[in-house]
Amino acid sequence: MDLKKEVFILCFIVLIFFLPSTVLADLTGYAAIGTINQSDNTNAHNASVTLHSTALGEGGESFRCNCSDPGAQFTSGSGIYATSVDDLVADYDCPSFLSQGAACAAYINASVDYVWITVDGSTVIPTPQGNGSTSYGTTWDSYPRSGLIYQQIDAVLSPLPTPPRVNSTNQTGAQEVDVFNLGEKVYATGSGFVNNSNVTICVVNNNDSWTDGMEIPQNVSCNDSVAVRGDGTFGPVFLWNGSIVGGYDIVVDQDRDGYYNYTRDGIDSATGGGFYIYPEPLTAVMVIAGLSILYGFTRVRRKS
Repeated sequence: MDLKKEVFILCFIVLIFFLPSTVLADLTGYAAIGTINQSDNTNAHNASVTLHSTALGEGGESFRCNCSDPGAQFTSGSGIYATSVDDLVADYDCPSFLSQGAACAAYINASVDYVWITVDGSTVIPTPQGNGSTSYGTTWDSYPRSGLIYQQIDAVLSPLPTPPRVNSTNQTGAQEVDVFNLGEKVYATGSGFVNNSNVTICVVNNNDSWTDGMEIPQNVSCNDSVAVRGDGTFGPVFLWNGSIVGGYDIVVDQDRDGYYNYTRDGIDSATGGGFYIYPEPLTAVMVIAGLSILYGFTRVRRKS
């Protein structure tokens, strides 16, 4: 063998063993599972989990394409979720190998690509929670694997933010009032709202089962532009003239989208506050007396 051939063969061997390989890893058919807990370490039921991963593809270390599952998975009663890597699609167009919405699994290299989850705690049953996530920068192979399943991709939800407060009050706002006479003016004060913003405040018929995402009815009275001060407080602001007897809730729609949000909006509900409109004492006495006379008259007529 002449020298030129020997050099050629040696160069070929170097190219094979020392230049970066263009063969892509493939996580098609793999799955990820984990457990989501609340901040008190109890299982989070019905938390919404989204799986994310990078995909190096043909861009090498200099370019990572981000992929995610467009359809979030919900945890079981024991806080466990499971999701398929096949459901991951590109979040945007990735040069030369993936277009937005294309499947990513075949381009994910478990030894170098990162995997993480984001968790929406607002869907947790029975009480919404804060959100949670795992950190970006952890490779798939950093997690234990059994067969085609990557395990223990776990997260803990943050404590639930304290929702803003709203109370029914007298005209000065100095005293919280839960019972008003018929025709008496109802005022409100609030705290914990976004500084220097405007909010919508509605008086609505009493609802004993407010849930996150519920549409806020406008069946009694609404003020669409109440100014919040620089310290996050408002009021006292006039709400309603108390013209109808009954139980009522006050809802403050902070983002003014028309829907109740557990963490952003304030609520004074008749089940744990709220307010009631009652007839004035003299009116009530007269009504009772009138009913008593009518009842007695009816009994006399029946006897005769």
